[in-house]
Amino acid sequence: MSNQSAAVIAGVMPDSYEAGRVYCRSAKFTAPAELAADSVIEMVPIPKNAMILDIKFQTSAAFHSATTTMDIGDGDDVDRFFDGVDVNAGACNGELWSEGDVATCFNHVYSADDTIDAKVLGEVMDADVEITMDVYYKVLGSIKDEADAF
Repeated sequence: MSNQSAAVIAGVMPDSYEAGRVYCRSAKFTAPAELAADSVIEMVPIPKNAMILDIKFQTSAAFHSATTTMDIGDGDDVDRFFDGVDVNAGACNGELWSEGDVATCFNHVYSADDTIDAKVLGEVMDADVEITMDVYYKVLGSIKDEADAF
């Protein structure tokens, strides 16, 4: 069984990017069966040279437990953006820079295509629980001075 959103499975990304434009990629994952603690779900594909500006995510109310937490990161750093975020309330989570480790998430530029991932911590995730995610990013390289800054 693959823990991937339809966005990752489709893998569709623009052929080119415009300088200074902010892109948003959205995804929804519905657990097809119970997922064990420490399961990783690939949510949103991210292109080479992308810099993440913000991530918003939400879990459905079915994912409630006294200790339900998640990490949000990527293939190299599972909690690059959010480390142990409490998702009990089912509320939309954000505040990227206050949750992540600034040394690893702020101005991070991807050197290869990757995915933004959600990791279930400490608890089983029930079947039919939904995770939705919006990832805002820009792609460096088309404005010379901006690419040189990072």
